[in-house]
Amino acid sequence: MNSNQPLYRLADHVVIEPLIDQWIAWPHNFSPILYGFHLLNYQKAVLTSYLKNPAIHIKSSNNPKLLGGPFVNIPGERADEVRQLLEVMEKNHADLLELAQDLTTFQNTLKQEAKGQSLEIYYKQLPDTLSGYVELGYDYLNNPVVRCIESLFYESSYYKRDIQSFRMFALQQDEARPYYMSTPRLADSHDLEWHKPFDDPAVDALYHLDICPQPLAEISAILGLEDNPNLLPLLSEEPLTPIPPWSETGVRLRYFGHATVLIEVEGITILTDPFISVIPEKSGTARYSFRDLPAKIDYVLITHGHHDHFVFESLLRLRHRIDTIVVPRNSSVYYGDLSLSSLLNGWVSNGFREWMHWTQLHCPAEELPQYLFSVNIVTCFMRSRDM
Repeated sequence: MNSNQPLYRLADHVVIEPLIDQWIAWPHNFSPILYGFHLLNYQKAVLTSYLKNPAIHIKSSNNPKLLGGPFVNIPGERADEVRQLLEVMEKNHADLLELAQDLTTFQNTLKQEAKGQSLEIYYKQLPDTLSGYVELGYDYLNNPVVRCIESLFYESSYYKRDIQSFRMFALQQDEARPYYMSTPRLADSHDLEWHKPFDDPAVDALYHLDICPQPLAEISAILGLEDNPNLLPLLSEEPLTPIPPWSETGVRLRYFGHATVLIEVEGITILTDPFISVIPEKSGTARYSFRDLPAKIDYVLITHGHHDHFVFESLLRLRHRIDTIVVPRNSSVYYGDLSLSSLLNGWVSNGFREWMHWTQLHCPAEELPQYLFSVNIVTCFMRSRDM
């Protein structure tokens, strides 16, 4: 490497959105089972409504009282792109749509007919979309259930890596991004679109720029770009200030927002529910960001699978720094209760653990349990101040 070449890292204002079919990636469109239901019952309905009347969607999206509602925040002149996206999704996921419809119909049939008798005869009635992927049984209240074996779905044609991609852009100000659930991401002229599945090694190579800057040519090679004018504005030559490990006695807590707390004690680093904000170009609010995290994170603790606690955007960006991700165990009974460990298995090659509630996490820091209790109090206090 030429030592005279300038070295670049990702700029503090750069957002890298992981996308699935051009929608923000979150557990309900990553899990094949839940994606079928989400596409059938939500995404199709929202896009169809938008195409009938784009103007009302734009007006509603700009009404703060309707934030989080089912409104697409895309200019009407791009309606043809939305129509094309819907057509492509329906074509590419005809199998998922059929799966969701068959699963709903079959579950309703069981609910009406199964009253405690053997369910063996119903295996012969399973539609082809479900055959070999489910078990039939009763829950503790004697309700018949179709138990989906999630790990099998990730090994099937229902799980499609080629619909995963990334969008890179400069965030101008907070709250500039449309609501994640209702608005697909259509690239603007200054954005970079990167068609890579989440498990591709190049993804970690890109995010490694956060701690190890590289020459522009190397970054272009990672992204597979040649002389793209959109790249350089997303990078920074500003030197990084390394975050030294916490070596003093006691514990250091840093609150990053929402449920995200960085805990450092006795050489162990723990991050809870990573939901990390970048620093917009026009920002008047001081905050911790990715540059304030250590190069190595021993444990990431995920409390549950909601989109603001299991955040693909943060987890993917930090994946190369994380030693172990700890997630709660699901019930493995209801298909709406997705398995976070199965979800991680496809794109996290380093360690992750699945724990039952109230299970102790044993690590070298002897004082850790009492500090974790303190973190719960600190997090609740800080969140109450933000509300």
